Amino acid sequence: MPSTERAQRPAAGALALAALLAASSGSAARAAGGGRTPRGARLRRVRAPAGGSGPGGFAAPALAALLAALALGVLLAVSSGSAARAAAAGESSLDSLVAAERAISRHSVASGMKEAFLAHLADDAVVFRPAPVNGKQVWQARANPAGTLEWAPDHAEISGAGDLGVTSGPWEFRPAPERNLPTGYGHFNSVWKRTKSGEWRVAVDIGIEHEKPAVDLGAVELVPGPEHEKPKAEPREFGGAVFGGGLFSSGTGVGVGFASGPGYVPREHRLMARAINDMMGAERALVFLTRTKGTEQAYPAHAAADLRVFRSGSLPAVGVTDALAILAKRRGHLDLVPYGDGMSASRDLGFSYGLLVARPSGAAAPDTCSYLHVWRRDNAGRWKLALDVENAFGKK
Repeated sequence: MPSTERAQRPAAGALALAALLAASSGSAARAAGGGRTPRGARLRRVRAPAGGSGPGGFAAPALAALLAALALGVLLAVSSGSAARAAAAGESSLDSLVAAERAISRHSVASGMKEAFLAHLADDAVVFRPAPVNGKQVWQARANPAGTLEWAPDHAEISGAGDLGVTSGPWEFRPAPERNLPTGYGHFNSVWKRTKSGEWRVAVDIGIEHEKPAVDLGAVELVPGPEHEKPKAEPREFGGAVFGGGLFSSGTGVGVGFASGPGYVPREHRLMARAINDMMGAERALVFLTRTKGTEQAYPAHAAADLRVFRSGSLPAVGVTDALAILAKRRGHLDLVPYGDGMSASRDLGFSYGLLVARPSGAAAPDTCSYLHVWRRDNAGRWKLALDVENAFGKK
C-alpha cells in the first residue's frame, strides 16, 4: 500500500543518516569534547585501554549511544512530518466535505440562514430564485428569514482530485411561532468546490419541496457515492511544435504554437476543455434522445445506475427504474439553455446548470424549470448522469 511505502521511507533515511554520522564520528566526538553537548545527552571522557577507545578519545559505548539518539531524533522528526501530511490528506477526504455541510446547518440553527449562507457560499456561487443568480448578492440583499432552517446530508460524493463534491439531503424549515405556519420539508442539493487553502465553499445550491419524509433529521444516515480513483501524475511537457484545430464541432481553424512560446495552450487546459465538451455533449445527447424517443430510452442510455432524481412534490428517486416513474410525467418538446458548468481537476466529476423549457404542445404555454445536472465519468470514459434536479418556475 502507498501509505506503508511512505512510512518506510523516513526509517531508511534515518538509518542512512546514522551511517553518515558514524563515518564522521571522529569529528562529532571532538566537537562534543569541546563543550557542544547535545541537549539531553551526556558524554563522559574515560581512560580506556590501548586500542579500546573510540575516535577522539571517547569510549565506544558512549559514542554509539549518541549516534543512536541522534538517529532516533531524526526518525521521530521525519515520522511526525509524515503523520502531519497524512492528517492533511485525510482532510481532503469525503469526511471533510460532510463535516462542512453539517457545519453550515449548525451555523444556520445558531445564527440564522443569512449569516450561515454568506459565510459558506463561494463568491461566484449560484442559487436559483427561480432562475440562476449569484448567491451572495441574493443573501446580502434579503433579510434573514423568520424561522429556523436545518438539514442533514444523506448522500455525498467527491472527485478523485478532492476538489469538487456533491451533497444531498433532507431539510426542515420551522417558521417563527408568531407566524403560525406549518413546518416545511424538502431536499437540498449542493455542489462544493475546495479552495487553495483547503476550505470547502458552496458553488451551486438548489432545493425542492415535498411532504414530510418518513425519517426524522436526527436519524438520517449518510450513503456515500462511488469512490473516485485519485488521478495519476500528468506527464511533463517539453518545448516543441504544437499543431491543433477547432476543439468544438462549431469551431474551425488551425493553430500552430510552441510549448515555450506565445499561443501555446498547456496540456492540462486542453484536456479540461475536452472533458467539459464531452460532458456537455452527453447532456445534449440526453435532451435530444428525450425529445425524440422519450425518457424511457434516454435515461437508461445516459444515466448512472445510482441516478438520483429530484422534483418538487415528490420524494427523491434513486436508481433509473424508480426515476422513470417521475420522469415519465414529462411530455412534449424540450429545449435546454445552459447557463454554466464546472469540472473537477481529475476530470471525473462535473456539473451543469441552467434553464429547461418544455412545450407540451404547440399552442400551450411553455413550462420553464431551473435545472442542475451532475455528471460522473465511468471506468470506460463515458459521462453518465448521476444527479438530476429540476425546480419549476410555477404558473403565472
